[in-house]
Amino acid sequence: MKIVFIRHGKPDVPELGKLQANELHQWIKAYNVVSLDTAQQPPKQVVELTNKCSVVVCSDLRRSIESAKFLGIRDIQCINAVFREVELPYCNIRTPKLSATVWFVLFRVLWFMGYSSNSASKFTVERRA
Repeated sequence: MKIVFIRHGKPDVPELGKLQANELHQWIKAYNVVSLDTAQQPPKQVVELTNKCSVVVCSDLRRSIESAKFLGIRDIQCINAVFREVELPYCNIRTPKLSATVWFVLFRVLWFMGYSSNSASKFTVERRA
């Protein structure tokens, strides 16, 4: 048996600019409902690999399902939130504005160190995996 993980295609999201930490959650919420940027084609080797798969599962997020369809997959056997990427924690305090990339890296590092406000803990995610 061979298990292949494929990341979804590029979402069609606007540029972020700078955000306060308490604004990041709203952007993530919007990001979770956007469609894919269909101008970007999947790599040929990924399409070939997915055509060989006998079972395909996706998270319940639109970008995951659209990615499978964009790769030519017609039969997704299971669509479930359990296959989502690990959510980022976030805080509800006002902070100086920083780029979203800085917030993403900072909150992911904090998550690995045990901070899980408004998200699943590292322990919970490891059990799920």
